[in-house]
Amino acid sequence: MRYNIHFFIITLLIITSCGTPNSPEDYTGGYKTVYKLTTPGAANDIFIDGNYAYMAQGEGGLLIVDISQASKPVIKTMFNTGIRGYSTKITKKGNTVYLAAGYFGVSVANVSDPANPHARASNLAIKPSKNVRIFGNYLLSAIGERGFKLANLDNPDYPDIRVETNTDGYARDAITNGAQTRVMVATGEVGFAIYDISNFDDGYGTYPKIGSCDLPGIAEHIALNEEKHLAYVACGTAGLAVVDYSDDTHPQVLNIFDTGGYAKEVLYDAGKVYVTTKQGGLHIINVQQPHNIEELGIIDTEKAMGLAMNNDYIYVADAVEGLIVIAKK
Repeated sequence: MRYNIHFFIITLLIITSCGTPNSPEDYTGGYKTVYKLTTPGAANDIFIDGNYAYMAQGEGGLLIVDISQASKPVIKTMFNTGIRGYSTKITKKGNTVYLAAGYFGVSVANVSDPANPHARASNLAIKPSKNVRIFGNYLLSAIGERGFKLANLDNPDYPDIRVETNTDGYARDAITNGAQTRVMVATGEVGFAIYDISNFDDGYGTYPKIGSCDLPGIAEHIALNEEKHLAYVACGTAGLAVVDYSDDTHPQVLNIFDTGGYAKEVLYDAGKVYVTTKQGGLHIINVQQPHNIEELGIIDTEKAMGLAMNNDYIYVADAVEGLIVIAKK
């Protein structure tokens, strides 16, 4: 009987120590998802302006979401009348939004009344439009194998198309520096290139390439840290590349960080980089020391594509889950 008691006690200790599995490791770094809003269409990109989120929704066109209560966003309207093709990127100037739709060019919609937007132009000859950016009074679009193209926005509802500049590779994103004298281009499998637009001539100038560097993977999207002259490039399966362009005739790769998944879009803010990765979620990365960057958190999502943020929240456009709202720390 004494031996049976001893056996019972030992068995009980084993069960107590091993019976409850440890909780899965938390990789979020303290970032909390506060809401997921299912959206019609496939959420590809997002632009935040005040109390509204403007979303490129693939075949669904334009979606406008009221985010005045970030913990419970509400769809204001979905609009695809006159929005042609599959909308993948979006930007906004004043009361006008611009949607990139590949070989269907750029669509333009007036959103002065968010509940009742109106299409102003579609199928603009800015093709194949892979991304759209605003700088000053101009629209800048990466146009794949054809390079990048400009349009004047004196009349924002009806862009006046300017010159096209050929680039190496397949231009997937183009962004100007703060001084608006350079265009940085993510050129797909070729890497990263810089073009001189200092002789701008109202968008009719000739803009030569002055520097470039090879990158692993497929260069998709660029964010800039103007203070340190660093470019952060989402490079598909290769993750995040950090490029020093302080000498813009000889940009140098400082670091490559493996994010997992397919790095699609990147945003820089206050020493941190936020990277959406298809099948890999949203990654928050400390980049204050470019040679020694570190992961701060990962938010699991199905197919993170685009992102934007305001002072308090990060907003992710996920092609499967819709709009994901994440509280900033």
